[in-house]
Amino acid sequence: MAEEMFKTTLMGGFDKDDVLAKVKNMKDEAYLEKNKLIKAGKEKDKKIKDLQNQLNLKNVQREQEIEELEEKHRQELQKMEQSLALKNAQKEKLEQEISEKYLLNKLMDGCMHACISSHSTNPVCSPPPPGHRRTKRT
Repeated sequence: MAEEMFKTTLMGGFDKDDVLAKVKNMKDEAYLEKNKLIKAGKEKDKKIKDLQNQLNLKNVQREQEIEELEEKHRQELQKMEQSLALKNAQKEKLEQEISEKYLLNKLMDGCMHACISSHSTNPVCSPPPPGHRRTKRT
């Protein structure tokens, strides 16, 4: 193989100029290949940095979106709690009104029965209902 690359001299060796030219050519090719690899490595490093920056940006955006959603949910929850408190207050007020009306009706029924059964003319009792006939006591 070496015989094919270089011319031989009369004395049985290789031509020095051919050998030096071939060595220089191999060095130049190696230098070019090294530069290509260095350039490719730098491009890959740049691509990696760009992708890391994009990833970091996406992470920051995602964190901001999460914080915004959490804040929105907190506000919505607060509104719901306020609405629930208002509804509970309304419910308690209605229950109180119902209880008062029930007690008042019970009291009025008791007073009516007492007035009717005793034929009382107590001013606290209301008059008998219309159409009520008093029965005579024996």
